[in-house]
Amino acid sequence: MNKGENLLHLHGTNKKLLVIMCGLPGRGKTYIAKRVCRYLNWIDYKSKVINIGNYRRDICGSDRKANFFDPYNKEAVESRLKCAIAAFNACVSFFLHQQGEVSILDGTNSTINRRNHLKKWINQAEIEHKMKIVVLWIESVCDDQVMLLNNIKKKLSSPDYINLNEIDAIKDFKQRIE
Repeated sequence: MNKGENLLHLHGTNKKLLVIMCGLPGRGKTYIAKRVCRYLNWIDYKSKVINIGNYRRDICGSDRKANFFDPYNKEAVESRLKCAIAAFNACVSFFLHQQGEVSILDGTNSTINRRNHLKKWINQAEIEHKMKIVVLWIESVCDDQVMLLNNIKKKLSSPDYINLNEIDAIKDFKQRIE
């Protein structure tokens, strides 16, 4: 394939590709999203990664511990949903205002409820903005304990753990995963 070839059949159409990352924390979703984006930009698809976690830190603060990610914490679920809709809206804005062709929504997106919200938001955006959004779900699965511990240690430089020592940060991140 040559650079610039219309592999995804998006160039010159009203179709947009929304790649939705999903999977448990520490599974490499952000790494994959950035690499896919880099490749797509290289083959001339205007692409961008939108990270839900960045919206969560902006909207809710970076001092959220594991209980904030508990699916049974109704208040936190609503707060995280607001962050997800803000990130999704940024994806749509990228399509509309920056002539983006591929937007990669980077987040866990692991519950049926979250995925149903995304489907609803996609349908609404297609109707409201008269565009076709093609969706590609990428789930990152990793059960290798050594790799997971390495991934968790990389998370320690995240703004979420800036004020915690390594042992407490690792414990908190493992609780997020649970």
